[in-house]
Amino acid sequence: MSTSSIHLRFTFLKGRDSYIEFSKSACGISVSKEFCKTKFNKATSNQKYIFEFVNRIGAYITYIFIESLRALLDTSEFEEPSTEKKTKTVLKRRASISYNLIHKSIDIDTVFEHFYEHIIRSFRPSSIYPNTKTYAELINEASNIFKKVYPRIPDVLEKKWQNEVADHTNWLDARREAGVICDHEWNEIHIFKLPGKYYFCRKCSDLIDNTYRQQIS
Repeated sequence: MSTSSIHLRFTFLKGRDSYIEFSKSACGISVSKEFCKTKFNKATSNQKYIFEFVNRIGAYITYIFIESLRALLDTSEFEEPSTEKKTKTVLKRRASISYNLIHKSIDIDTVFEHFYEHIIRSFRPSSIYPNTKTYAELINEASNIFKKVYPRIPDVLEKKWQNEVADHTNWLDARREAGVICDHEWNEIHIFKLPGKYYFCRKCSDLIDNTYRQQIS
Protein backbone atom coordinates (compact mmCIF):
# COMPACT_ATOMS: atom_id res chain seq x y z
CA MET A 1 0.00 0.00 0.00
CA SER A 2 1.42 3.41 -0.96
CA THR A 3 2.12 6.21 1.51
CA SER A 4 -0.62 8.36 0.00
CA SER A 5 -3.26 5.62 0.26
CA ILE A 6 -2.31 4.94 3.91
CA HIS A 7 -2.63 8.66 4.69
CA LEU A 8 -5.98 8.88 2.85
CA ARG A 9 -7.34 5.89 4.77
CA PHE A 10 -6.46 7.32 8.16
CA THR A 11 -7.76 10.77 7.18
CA PHE A 12 -11.10 9.14 6.36
CA LEU A 13 -11.19 7.18 9.64
CA LYS A 14 -10.32 10.20 11.75
CA GLY A 15 -13.46 11.96 10.52
CA ARG A 16 -15.77 9.27 11.86
CA ASP A 17 -17.43 9.67 15.27
CA SER A 18 -16.71 6.05 16.24
CA TYR A 19 -13.00 6.50 15.50
CA ILE A 20 -12.87 9.72 17.51
CA GLU A 21 -14.66 8.11 20.46
CA PHE A 22 -12.33 5.11 20.34
CA SER A 23 -9.22 7.32 20.15
CA LYS A 24 -10.30 9.34 23.18
CA SER A 25 -11.11 6.20 25.19
CA ALA A 26 -7.80 4.53 24.31
CA CYS A 27 -5.47 7.50 24.85
CA GLY A 28 -3.03 7.74 27.73
CA ILE A 29 -0.95 5.08 29.45
CA SER A 30 -2.65 1.72 28.93
CA VAL A 31 -1.05 -0.40 31.66
CA SER A 32 -2.38 -0.48 35.23
CA LYS A 33 -0.69 1.93 37.63
CA GLU A 34 -1.01 -0.79 40.25
CA PHE A 35 1.59 -2.93 38.47
CA CYS A 36 3.63 -0.54 36.34
CA LYS A 37 4.87 2.95 37.13
CA THR A 38 6.16 4.81 34.07
CA LYS A 39 8.66 7.68 34.09
CA PHE A 40 8.16 9.23 30.66
CA ASN A 41 8.48 12.96 30.11
CA LYS A 42 8.67 15.39 27.18
CA ALA A 43 12.27 14.35 26.50
CA THR A 44 11.33 10.67 26.20
CA SER A 45 8.13 10.95 24.15
CA ASN A 46 9.47 8.62 21.45
CA GLN A 47 10.21 5.98 24.08
CA LYS A 48 6.64 6.40 25.30
CA TYR A 49 5.29 5.90 21.75
CA ILE A 50 7.19 2.62 21.35
CA PHE A 51 6.24 1.48 24.87
CA GLU A 52 2.55 2.14 24.30
CA PHE A 53 2.46 0.65 20.81
CA VAL A 54 4.07 -2.60 21.98
CA ASN A 55 1.82 -2.83 25.05
CA ARG A 56 -1.35 -2.10 23.12
CA ILE A 57 -0.59 -4.61 20.36
CA GLY A 58 0.27 -7.26 22.95
CA ALA A 59 -2.83 -6.42 24.99
CA TYR A 60 -5.06 -6.48 21.90
CA ILE A 61 -3.77 -9.87 20.74
CA THR A 62 -4.08 -11.31 24.26
CA TYR A 63 -7.66 -9.99 24.50
CA ILE A 64 -8.55 -11.63 21.17
CA PHE A 65 -7.00 -14.93 22.32
CA ILE A 66 -8.99 -14.88 25.57
CA GLU A 67 -12.27 -14.12 23.80
CA SER A 68 -11.52 -16.75 21.15
CA LEU A 69 -11.13 -19.33 23.90
CA ARG A 70 -14.35 -18.10 25.49
CA ALA A 71 -16.19 -18.64 22.21
CA LEU A 72 -14.62 -22.06 21.75
CA LEU A 73 -14.79 -23.48 25.28
CA ASP A 74 -17.81 -21.88 26.95
CA THR A 75 -20.25 -24.68 27.84
CA SER A 76 -23.19 -22.55 28.97
CA GLU A 77 -25.26 -23.58 25.95
CA PHE A 78 -24.96 -27.24 26.91
CA GLU A 79 -26.44 -27.00 30.40
CA GLU A 80 -29.79 -28.27 29.20
CA PRO A 81 -30.14 -31.65 27.46
CA SER A 82 -29.78 -31.24 23.71
CA THR A 83 -29.81 -33.42 20.66
CA GLU A 84 -26.63 -34.63 19.01
CA LYS A 85 -27.46 -32.55 15.95
CA LYS A 86 -27.88 -29.39 18.01
CA THR A 87 -24.62 -30.07 19.86
CA LYS A 88 -22.72 -30.44 16.58
CA THR A 89 -24.29 -27.23 15.25
CA VAL A 90 -23.32 -25.27 18.37
CA LEU A 91 -19.77 -26.62 18.35
CA LYS A 92 -19.37 -25.80 14.66
CA ARG A 93 -20.68 -22.26 15.20
CA ARG A 94 -18.38 -21.73 18.19
CA ALA A 95 -15.37 -22.99 16.23
CA SER A 96 -16.26 -20.57 13.43
CA ILE A 97 -16.55 -17.64 15.84
CA SER A 98 -13.21 -18.49 17.45
CA TYR A 99 -11.51 -18.84 14.06
CA ASN A 100 -12.91 -15.55 12.79
CA LEU A 101 -11.92 -13.70 15.94
CA ILE A 102 -8.30 -14.76 15.47
CA HIS A 103 -8.00 -14.50 11.70
CA LYS A 104 -10.15 -11.43 11.06
CA SER A 105 -9.57 -9.37 14.19
CA ILE A 106 -5.77 -9.53 13.93
CA ASP A 107 -4.99 -7.86 10.61
CA ILE A 108 -1.20 -7.65 10.52
CA ASP A 109 -1.23 -5.31 7.50
CA THR A 110 -3.39 -2.81 9.38
CA VAL A 111 -1.16 -3.12 12.44
CA PHE A 112 1.83 -2.32 10.23
CA GLU A 113 0.01 0.70 8.77
CA HIS A 114 -0.66 1.99 12.29
CA PHE A 115 2.99 1.50 13.19
CA TYR A 116 4.11 3.44 10.13
CA GLU A 117 1.50 6.17 10.45
CA HIS A 118 1.63 6.81 14.19
CA ILE A 119 5.11 5.73 15.27
CA ILE A 120 7.66 6.09 12.49
CA ARG A 121 6.10 9.24 11.06
CA SER A 122 5.93 10.74 14.56
CA PHE A 123 9.74 10.68 14.68
CA ARG A 124 9.85 13.10 11.76
CA PRO A 125 9.82 16.85 12.47
CA SER A 126 6.61 18.66 11.53
CA SER A 127 6.32 20.41 8.17
CA ILE A 128 7.17 23.69 9.91
CA TYR A 129 10.74 22.53 10.55
CA PRO A 130 13.26 21.29 8.00
CA ASN A 131 13.37 17.52 7.68
CA THR A 132 16.91 16.17 7.73
CA LYS A 133 16.30 12.52 8.67
CA THR A 134 16.18 9.77 6.07
CA TYR A 135 13.91 6.77 6.48
CA ALA A 136 16.97 4.63 7.25
CA GLU A 137 17.84 6.98 10.10
CA LEU A 138 14.25 6.84 11.37
CA ILE A 139 14.29 3.04 11.39
CA ASN A 140 17.60 3.01 13.24
CA GLU A 141 16.19 5.49 15.75
CA ALA A 142 13.12 3.33 16.28
CA SER A 143 15.35 0.27 16.70
CA ASN A 144 17.57 1.99 19.27
CA ILE A 145 14.57 3.24 21.24
CA PHE A 146 13.01 -0.23 21.20
CA LYS A 147 16.25 -1.70 22.57
CA LYS A 148 16.26 0.83 25.40
CA VAL A 149 12.66 0.16 26.38
CA TYR A 150 12.80 -3.62 25.85
CA PRO A 151 16.54 -4.43 26.13
CA ARG A 152 16.28 -8.24 26.26
CA ILE A 153 13.82 -8.86 23.44
CA PRO A 154 16.02 -7.82 20.45
CA ASP A 155 19.02 -9.78 21.74
CA VAL A 156 16.97 -12.92 22.30
CA LEU A 157 15.22 -12.75 18.91
CA GLU A 158 18.37 -11.98 16.94
CA LYS A 159 20.28 -14.76 18.70
CA LYS A 160 17.40 -17.10 17.89
CA TRP A 161 17.57 -16.03 14.24
CA GLN A 162 21.31 -16.69 14.12
CA ASN A 163 20.85 -20.11 15.71
CA GLU A 164 18.04 -21.04 13.31
CA VAL A 165 20.25 -20.27 10.32
CA ALA A 166 23.21 -22.09 11.87
CA ASP A 167 21.05 -25.15 12.55
CA HIS A 168 20.19 -25.40 8.83
CA THR A 169 23.66 -24.71 7.48
CA ASN A 170 26.57 -26.98 6.46
CA TRP A 171 24.83 -30.36 6.46
CA LEU A 172 26.50 -31.67 3.29
CA ASP A 173 28.55 -34.39 4.99
CA ALA A 174 25.61 -35.68 7.03
CA ARG A 175 23.32 -35.69 3.99
CA ARG A 176 25.97 -37.48 1.92
CA GLU A 177 26.32 -40.13 4.62
CA ALA A 178 22.56 -40.55 4.53
CA GLY A 179 22.77 -41.29 0.80
CA VAL A 180 21.70 -37.92 -0.55
CA ILE A 181 23.80 -37.19 -3.63
CA CYS A 182 23.53 -33.93 -5.56
CA ASP A 183 25.54 -32.24 -8.32
CA HIS A 184 25.25 -28.91 -6.56
CA GLU A 185 24.70 -25.62 -8.32
CA TRP A 186 25.56 -22.99 -5.73
CA ASN A 187 23.98 -19.54 -5.80
CA GLU A 188 25.44 -16.84 -3.60
CA ILE A 189 22.87 -15.30 -1.27
CA HIS A 190 22.87 -12.86 1.61
CA ILE A 191 20.78 -13.62 4.68
CA PHE A 192 19.00 -10.73 6.35
CA LYS A 193 20.90 -9.27 9.32
CA LEU A 194 23.68 -11.87 9.13
CA PRO A 195 27.23 -10.98 8.02
CA GLY A 196 29.18 -12.95 5.43
CA LYS A 197 28.19 -14.88 2.34
CA TYR A 198 25.98 -17.94 2.08
CA TYR A 199 25.41 -20.35 -0.80
CA PHE A 200 22.16 -22.09 -1.63
CA CYS A 201 21.70 -25.09 -3.93
CA ARG A 202 18.38 -24.83 -5.76
CA LYS A 203 18.53 -28.53 -6.65
CA CYS A 204 18.60 -29.98 -3.12
CA SER A 205 18.01 -26.85 -0.98
CA ASP A 206 21.32 -27.26 0.87
CA LEU A 207 22.68 -24.13 2.56
CA ILE A 208 26.35 -23.55 3.36
CA ASP A 209 28.35 -20.59 4.61
CA ASN A 210 31.45 -19.11 2.99
CA THR A 211 33.89 -20.89 5.34
CA TYR A 212 32.40 -24.29 4.51
CA ARG A 213 32.37 -23.43 0.80
CA GLN A 214 36.12 -22.74 0.90
CA GLN A 215 36.73 -26.05 2.68
CA ILE A 216 34.89 -28.15 0.09
CA SER A 217 36.42 -26.21 -2.77
